[in-house]
Amino acid sequence: CNPRRWFRCQASEMPRFMVARAFQGISASVYSVILAMVRDCFEDEAKRLAYTSMVVSMAVIGPLAAPMLGGLLASCFGWRSSFYTVAILSLLLFVVSVRVLEETAPPYKGGSYFASVGRVLLNGRRMLILASLGICKSYFDIIAAGSSFILQWHHQFNLVQSSFLTLFITVSGVVGIVISSLGGRTPNEVFQTFSALVILCSVMTFIAGVQDGNEFLFLGSLSVGTMMLYPPYLALLADFTCELQDIAGLATSFGTSVAQFLSFALSVPGMQLSGVGCRQMLFVLGSVLLAFQILCLALCHGAMAWKSIGGQAGLTDNPG
Repeated sequence: CNPRRWFRCQASEMPRFMVARAFQGISASVYSVILAMVRDCFEDEAKRLAYTSMVVSMAVIGPLAAPMLGGLLASCFGWRSSFYTVAILSLLLFVVSVRVLEETAPPYKGGSYFASVGRVLLNGRRMLILASLGICKSYFDIIAAGSSFILQWHHQFNLVQSSFLTLFITVSGVVGIVISSLGGRTPNEVFQTFSALVILCSVMTFIAGVQDGNEFLFLGSLSVGTMMLYPPYLALLADFTCELQDIAGLATSFGTSVAQFLSFALSVPGMQLSGVGCRQMLFVLGSVLLAFQILCLALCHGAMAWKSIGGQAGLTDNPG
C-alpha cells in the first residue's frame, strides 16, 4: 500500500491524484479480514461485541480524527505531508502484521462457493442488517466528507479551527463505541436499547437544520447522532456473522462490500444535496437517521425480518 501513497504524494495533476485515491480504497479490504478474525476468535456474543467495538474504535479514530491531523499537517508542511506520513505508518504496520499475526480461520471443509454465498445473502434478516449497515455507513461518510467544509465555508472557521472542532465528533463516536462494549451485553440487547434513541437524534438534527446559523447546534447534533448510532451499528456488525463461523471471511467480505456499496449509493447524492449548505446537510442526515429507525423497527418487529428466504430455497445456515 505504500507505493500508491508515495505516488499520490508526487501527484501534480488531478487525474493522477484520483487514480491513486482509487488504489487507496482497495487497501480498505483488510477491514473485512480483521472483522473475520474477531468472529473466529470469540464465540461468545458479548465478548465478540466487546472486541468488535475495540477494533472498530481504532478504525474510527483514524478517519474521524483525520481532518484535525490532516489540517495541522497541511498547514505546517503542505498537503503532501499527510500522505507521506500515512505511507510510513503503513509500512510499519505491514512489518508488524507479518511478524505478529497468526491464522485464525478454521480448516476449510469444502463445499460449493455459491452455496456459501447463498447462506450469506439469501436470508431476510441478514439482508435487513446489510441495509441498516449501509445507511449507518452513509451517515458517517457524509459527516466525514462535509463537516469540515461546512465549518469553513458556512460558519467561517479557518482550516485549523474546523479541524479541531471536528474532534468533538471523533470523541462522541469513541464514547458511543465504548458504551456499546460495557456491561457484557449481547448484540441484540445493545441494538434494542440504542436503536430506539435514534429517532430522538433525527428530531434533534432536523431542529438544528431549522436553526441554520447556529454552529453549536450543528456540532451538537452531529456529535450526539454519531454517539447514538455507533452502538446499534456495532451490534449489527457483530451479529451479522453469528451463524457463519465456518465462512466468516467470506461473510464479512460480502457484508462489508454490500454495505460499502449501499453507503456509496446513498452518500454521493446525499453529499450533492448537502453541498448546497448547512441546513441541507442536516436535513439529509436527519432523513438518514429516520430511514435507519424504520429499518430498526423492521428488524425488531417485522415478521419478514426474521424469516429466512434461504430456508425456502433449501439453503440453511448449516454448512454442507
